[in-house]
Amino acid sequence: MKWRCLSLLQQTEGLKQVDNGLSELQNGLEALESGANELQSGLENGATASNEMVTRTGELASGLGQINDVQITLQTGLNGLSEKMVELHKGLADSTDGLNQVGEGLQDAQKYLGGLSASKASEKFFIPEEVLNGEEFQQAFNMYLSDDKKMTTLTIVLEYK
Repeated sequence: MKWRCLSLLQQTEGLKQVDNGLSELQNGLEALESGANELQSGLENGATASNEMVTRTGELASGLGQINDVQITLQTGLNGLSEKMVELHKGLADSTDGLNQVGEGLQDAQKYLGGLSASKASEKFFIPEEVLNGEEFQQAFNMYLSDDKKMTTLTIVLEYK
């Protein structure tokens, strides 16, 4: 009988181990079910996100098209600006040339006035040396003076009102 008691005791111990194993199996199955539920939820979220991506792809393409249109407009504007900058550069170069001419004219005027103030002829009439020897003044001599330069022709224009 002793052997049967031990055997019964061993059987009870074995049943406890089986019961513990079944409890652990039950806990594992519950964890597996919970994980499966989480996986199902994640898959549903993934499907929703995937559908939204498909839906938004058209919007994304439209947005990219708009960005492309803006870039083309910007490029056109920059090309126009570049052309205007070339015109501005030319205009500035031309204005520099004009200012240089004005400066030269002022120097000539200063030279004339300096010569006039230093001349005794300034009390009556002064013609700068460059003008007296210039081609235009020589043409006037030829038109109004005789060949021997001793007689002159005067033209008098009278206006009657």
